Amino acid sequence: GFEVMGCNDGFYIGAGNNTVTNCVIHDTHSIDPYATDWHNWSAGIIAAHSSNMLFHHNAIYNIGTGAGQVACIMLQGSQNARVYNNTLDNAGIGVWAFESSAGQRVINNTITNMWQCGIIDWGAVGSLTNQRNLFNANSANYGGSASAGPGEFQGDPMFSGAPDYSLLAGSPAINTGIDLGLPF
Repeated sequence: GFEVMGCNDGFYIGAGNNTVTNCVIHDTHSIDPYATDWHNWSAGIIAAHSSNMLFHHNAIYNIGTGAGQVACIMLQGSQNARVYNNTLDNAGIGVWAFESSAGQRVINNTITNMWQCGIIDWGAVGSLTNQRNLFNANSANYGGSASAGPGEFQGDPMFSGAPDYSLLAGSPAINTGIDLGLPF
């Protein structure tokens, strides 16, 4: 994995069949920190019109400036993205699927401190499947057509302390995910 910081987007993916794993992406900034419209955006990972992507075991935090559209992971017009086992902290949106993205799966993530919402789906209803995600201290957990999936819950993940996102003993996130066949 890589550490990416201090840029507009951590990773911009415009083609299919990509994996981003074990990366730390943090402290990105919006294009224009003074703009407040939707043209002002920033993302830890943005997948634009891509297919068959896997994003897993990443820590993505402090994304954007609080103005405009900022997300840890943006799925723009993408197909079959798998967002598994990530820690997403302190941004506007945790995972944002839009422009009729299809086949998105958001599973076993910890999504905290989002000032807009944890997961938002602005695509076709049913284009995003989410389950077993832990939410904490978000303005809202869901937006658009996204709603609570199986096994999702609210609770303090009990991090060791940012930027160390390891879990303390007794964390409700320990042993609550489902096996996705990925290495630890």
